[in-house]
Amino acid sequence: MPIESVQSRLNRALDDAVELADLGGRHLPGIAIARTIYTAEPELIEELKEAWMLEKLAWHINRKRGDRWRRKSPQMELPGFENMPSMIFLRNGQRPKLEYATTSDIEDHVKLLRTRFHDSPRVKKMEAVLELMRRHTSQNRGITWGEVKRKELERRDFDRLVGS
Repeated sequence: MPIESVQSRLNRALDDAVELADLGGRHLPGIAIARTIYTAEPELIEELKEAWMLEKLAWHINRKRGDRWRRKSPQMELPGFENMPSMIFLRNGQRPKLEYATTSDIEDHVKLLRTRFHDSPRVKKMEAVLELMRRHTSQNRGITWGEVKRKELERRDFDRLVGS
């Protein structure tokens, strides 16, 4: 008799439990089905416990590390562009981080904002970001907002130092 893998046993248990739960047009919540599997398959759950717990703990650890890193190195703030959103929305459904967004990403985001908000301050702020980014695209087509901010801060600091 071949040894059945834990994954295939889990898939079979899930299929059986969902099918059983949906018999007769009932629609039990997922947590109820999970509780049924948990009590009906103690050996399977015991085998899965360690792997799932380690995965969940690693997720929490990585999240904590990210929080600590963000506190240590906050986002560079360019004067006049404080409190910008951390993510933007594109018409294709993607949500890139603003920090890594290119000029074309921001153009797409501005088009989307204009269809929803027209003349809101949110649109005007993103249009200002786009205008600033376009100043830098002649040297680098793929420049990101984070790189533009860094360059602008360096330029403004240089202008301040030489008294321009």
